[in-house]
Amino acid sequence: KGQRQDDSEGKVSVFTDEKGCLNIHTPTATCTSSGLIINGKETVLKEKLDMVVSTQKAFNVKQTTQISTQSSLIANLESELSTQKSVAREQIELISNQNNAISSQQSQLDHVLELIEAVRDNVCVSTDFTSLKLSVTADASWTGGVLAPNGKIYTVPYVSTSVAIIDPS
Repeated sequence: KGQRQDDSEGKVSVFTDEKGCLNIHTPTATCTSSGLIINGKETVLKEKLDMVVSTQKAFNVKQTTQISTQSSLIANLESELSTQKSVAREQIELISNQNNAISSQQSQLDHVLELIEAVRDNVCVSTDFTSLKLSVTADASWTGGVLAPNGKIYTVPYVSTSVAIIDPS
């Protein structure tokens, strides 16, 4: 503080005054707030720096707010992802259980079809259809028939003890 440095010709003076202001060339100006005097005039450097610092602080606040918002969004997305993973695991388990139920039902259906075939062999017997009686008289064996999706006709017993199957093909 208070030390002067002059150039070789004595035209430039550089020193820090008792207020801590840097003075260049001429020490005649009074330092108030800028902290820098050049050629005896206080510069607006401090005001510009204060403006830059203020702008940077505002930017930092905005950026901090954005980071906070993004962090919150990330936390929400992570929570949603965790929920979706849990739902997906439940759905996989449900699908597995449904597949097991379908397999069990298919086994039961196969068994029922075997039983139907066994019953069909006992109920549906071959008959000589050249003398088939489908009238509604006391001696009629069958009283009518039904055309099935397989193209065969299944008769309704009247006096007969069995169902007749007619294959028109």
